[in-house]
Amino acid sequence: MFVQTLMNLGSKSFSHSFAAIAKFHPTLKALSGSEEAQICVLRGVGDLWRSHHQMMVVLVDKLLKTQVVECAAVANWIFSKEMVDDFTKLYVWEILHLTVRKMNKHVNRLNREANDARKMIEDSDNSDQSDDSDEDTKMVFKIVRLFMFTLFAASSIVSGHNEEERRRW
Repeated sequence: MFVQTLMNLGSKSFSHSFAAIAKFHPTLKALSGSEEAQICVLRGVGDLWRSHHQMMVVLVDKLLKTQVVECAAVANWIFSKEMVDDFTKLYVWEILHLTVRKMNKHVNRLNREANDARKMIEDSDNSDQSDDSDEDTKMVFKIVRLFMFTLFAASSIVSGHNEEERRRW
């Protein structure tokens, strides 16, 4: 209800909609804590803008950029039973394409950061200077490396743990 009211208030133009999202961003973010809540936000946008496909595409993109909704929620919404009638329409595939493209950019950025961190760690391991500051730097890099590997391992465990539930579409 809140999302539809907010989108209706901003229905005069794209800039009005963007201003409404920006003004109520903390509220939208608080309301969309879970994937189900994010899908409800997307349903609200979809119900209001069912006849204006371009506005739906732009608003879903804005919601993704402002991190109100996540890529997985958009994909699950697109492949839900309520979107079956619109499944052959171009705007649905445009939304899916921009979602996949955004997720791909995010994964590439994370890979680049991980590779940069690995390179820094290797460079720090290869230098044989005995300064106390170098030893401190090496220790920090080792701690960061351990943290990153632990984080990646935990992420892969969590990702694989509910894979069937997350991919029900």
